[in-house]
Amino acid sequence: MSDYVNVSARTLVEYVYLNGSIESGFRKATALQEGTKAHQKVQKQYQDGDGREVALKTELLYEGVLFKLEGRADGILFREGDIPTIDEIKSTSGDLSYIEDKTYPVHWAQAQCYAYMYAAKEELSQMRIQLTYYQVQTEEIKRFERVYSLETLTEFVWEMIRGYAPWAFALLRHKRERDHSIKGLRFPYDLYRSGQRALAGTVYKTHLDSKRLFAGAPTGMGKTMSTLFPTIKAIGEGVLRRLFYLTAKTLTRTAAEEAISLMEQKGLHLWSVTLSAKDKICFQDKVDCRKESCEFAAGHYDRCNSALLDLLTNETRMTRNVIEVYARKHQVCPFEFALDAAYAADTVICDYNYIFDPRVSLKRLWEEEKRHTALLIDEAHNLVDRAREMYSAELDKAAFLALQRSYKGKNKRLYAAAHAINKFLISVKKECAATNSPAVDQADGGSSEKNRNGEIAKNIGYVTRRTDSHVKRELSQELVDLLSAFLVEAERELASGSAGSEGIEAIDQLLDVYFAARHFVRIADEYDERYVTITELVKGELHVKLFCLDPSRMLQKAGKGFRSTVFFSATLAPLSYFRDLLGGDAEDYAVSFPSPFYKEQLNVFISPLSTRYRDREHTKERIAAQLADLTQQHSGNYLVFFPSY
Repeated sequence: MSDYVNVSARTLVEYVYLNGSIESGFRKATALQEGTKAHQKVQKQYQDGDGREVALKTELLYEGVLFKLEGRADGILFREGDIPTIDEIKSTSGDLSYIEDKTYPVHWAQAQCYAYMYAAKEELSQMRIQLTYYQVQTEEIKRFERVYSLETLTEFVWEMIRGYAPWAFALLRHKRERDHSIKGLRFPYDLYRSGQRALAGTVYKTHLDSKRLFAGAPTGMGKTMSTLFPTIKAIGEGVLRRLFYLTAKTLTRTAAEEAISLMEQKGLHLWSVTLSAKDKICFQDKVDCRKESCEFAAGHYDRCNSALLDLLTNETRMTRNVIEVYARKHQVCPFEFALDAAYAADTVICDYNYIFDPRVSLKRLWEEEKRHTALLIDEAHNLVDRAREMYSAELDKAAFLALQRSYKGKNKRLYAAAHAINKFLISVKKECAATNSPAVDQADGGSSEKNRNGEIAKNIGYVTRRTDSHVKRELSQELVDLLSAFLVEAERELASGSAGSEGIEAIDQLLDVYFAARHFVRIADEYDERYVTITELVKGELHVKLFCLDPSRMLQKAGKGFRSTVFFSATLAPLSYFRDLLGGDAEDYAVSFPSPFYKEQLNVFISPLSTRYRDREHTKERIAAQLADLTQQHSGNYLVFFPSY
């Protein structure tokens, strides 16, 4: 049987037609939702007998590899006495007057693939293609038509296959090498530590059964290898296609890299990518993704495909340093380059936020891919507080006042929207200033979940330690409505392109406020008994925060669709408490292991010397002498802990 490659028409043409520069401009958050509505509105105009969302597929053999091409045409229109028409619908928030017949070649290319698949199946000599552009605000429609012969369509599709083939062949070669290497891979240490084999077996079963696992495993047990090794084995068995190793700290990322490196020394062939934050990996002193300001952003997509082929042909462990070397070599943005490599990788090592933060998460990780992806979440106890911040949102009054001043006399509607929010926040500021000490409006009795959150709210000191603050259970719907109205005007201004006339600083100012407001409204949609509203005065400036007390529901939503998830930590106790807060339920697997060290290895010595600040001058010499004696008598590694003061 020939090797085969599954590829969608959209993936095929977007790869071959990839070009241009990174654009740091505005994109509407509702683009996908509005795109769906646009399709539905256009399709309602179809006649009886016209096809809607028509699935198409074909197979093409090229250099011994079978390419299984598939796609879904938005519409196929049939008119008496005429050839069938492929209708490709595209929504836009921009001005239709700027869209011409040749503006988007990739749209024609996608439709040509659909036309070829249909014409070849139905043995038609000609097909018409219609591009339908739908303006989401005005509902205006603009159409372009072309007629293609089957011969022309056939030649075009083969051209696309030839352009995509080097990438497809690289993926096939890698998969063969990877699976062969995993099949022969053995545990990289001579002996398992206590509990290590049991944990590895439980992790593997978790992947097989498509479950969540909560594992409490003590320091020194070897958790990193115990979770990575069985997960990589599952990839080789075809149970999984990819794993994400999620961490909160750079140190644990390094541990995962070292574990994979050790397995490579034992014969493993695996594509592993480590993702770094944009501000850390950016080559510029200040992140500025405009092509006019960054040579790596300008023409990035012209060079990206060849850069990826070079990287994946010559490297397997793609750490930050490796990414930077190839990014400089091919003059591409290191951050976007790493993301593109991650979508091809077998293993992605990254921060929690790439999966769980709605502002950062990997949007191109489609549901189909998620079903074959496992999450390994290291130091999972840290995810609780991180998630509380991810699913919280904050507004600053000063930002709206500054925006109001910037657009006075320039954009009446945007000015009015910013002014209305600023006016509302002035009233909140007065109310907050009148409260001299923190106050918490408690929820009345009710469920255990409400009671638990009430207890957290009572101890809200870890959230806010400022004097002029107030904590409420209720969400201000008036503020949310004002922000929603502001978003409409901000989107209109940003989409029009006229914001550019105000200068880069004005655009950045509007974008910052827009994204903060958008996130606030998004979080407001999730607001329930798991949230409180905190208003604070800091040096006279008002801050309003929707704070997530209990992130369990949001974490559960973000993790939905993945094949399996393993939460593990040395401090995941009590296990039931962390299972609840991390979005688990009674059906999940749970396991905990005792320390691998013997109790005889623990000794307690008491030296009655004070380390208080006032005593330090008198005791530091004796403490140092005792430590010196200890380290000389017993060789090994030492950690010495002192009180923070």
